[in-house]
Amino acid sequence: MSQKKLRDDLNMASNRLEWADSLKCFLIIIVVWGHLIQYYSGLNIFWESRIWEIIYSFHMPLFIFISGYFFRNKTNWKDLFKTKSLQLLLPGFSCAIIVYLINCGLDDIQWLDMKHIVESACLNFWFLKTLFVCLLLGIAFFYNRTICIFSLLFFWFFIRFGCYDYITINLINNLLSAIGGGNGLFFLLPFFIMGYYLRNSLLIKKMDKSIYILISFLLWIFFMIFFKGSDTIYFASATWFSIKSIAYAEILKTIYRDLVALCAVVFWVLLFKRYYCCISMIRIQKTICWIGRNTLGIYVFQYLIVEQNIFNLPFYSVCSNSVICCIMAILIVLLLNLLVHYVRKIKYVSIWFMGI
Repeated sequence: MSQKKLRDDLNMASNRLEWADSLKCFLIIIVVWGHLIQYYSGLNIFWESRIWEIIYSFHMPLFIFISGYFFRNKTNWKDLFKTKSLQLLLPGFSCAIIVYLINCGLDDIQWLDMKHIVESACLNFWFLKTLFVCLLLGIAFFYNRTICIFSLLFFWFFIRFGCYDYITINLINNLLSAIGGGNGLFFLLPFFIMGYYLRNSLLIKKMDKSIYILISFLLWIFFMIFFKGSDTIYFASATWFSIKSIAYAEILKTIYRDLVALCAVVFWVLLFKRYYCCISMIRIQKTICWIGRNTLGIYVFQYLIVEQNIFNLPFYSVCSNSVICCIMAILIVLLLNLLVHYVRKIKYVSIWFMGI
């Protein structure tokens, strides 16, 4: 291989990573924006906010798509399991302890209520736990496809027939809650698989044209005309079948939700892949990519500072206006990015909160 070709390949790899980092920066900003609307907009029915509906129509599938896009089946599974356990599971346990200590008050604590902490750790960060399961399934698929597929089918029937309603063991219920009651896994796993297979597919290379960006955008806008907050995964029923009936409305809603997310994912991926060069020309491009590489840490800390508001910050006074709310989200992400930067320098704190 000539030095010129090697240099070109390295540049292409770098550009692919940078467009993805830029996209992740955009995503983490709208995640914080969505949480500010959800918790502090003053709306009694926050899911009727049009901005919230737009954000929640695609942000999780797009994040999981990027994870699948960079998944490698040749990675040592033991190393991957260890690394991803620390990165995706440990933060939930760490944050559960902190929230428990703050809510109880230091004077009232005689011992740690491990049952409460474990339950909280299962309920928070369900997206990270679902991503962890997707990675495990990816590893299992390449080691034994038959067992992996049959296990997934069994779990699908178990969830869709509502068998979990008959489980009285709290631990199993908590583990199911950790992946969105099973619904979250079935919603996000197809996008993880799509990301993996499209990475080296000729299809995504052929679609690297402005016309496909426009088509996917128009389709997304069309579907969004009818999309409501109640159509998001948070309001979905996992049960489709029973002895006497079939939940046709829920099945159609699932197909519709997936179509909306698919059009949005295709649009944003193609847009950032094709026009990343425009971002690379602006001065803050390095900051954008820097934030994109720190999304995990930012996501963890925004849970404590925004969602749980452990410092009792006056978000209510500034988040009633959507524009100000967006500006606030950008400022929070910038500050949390700096926090992640300094936390990384403290080894054990970094491991405890970010697994790195």
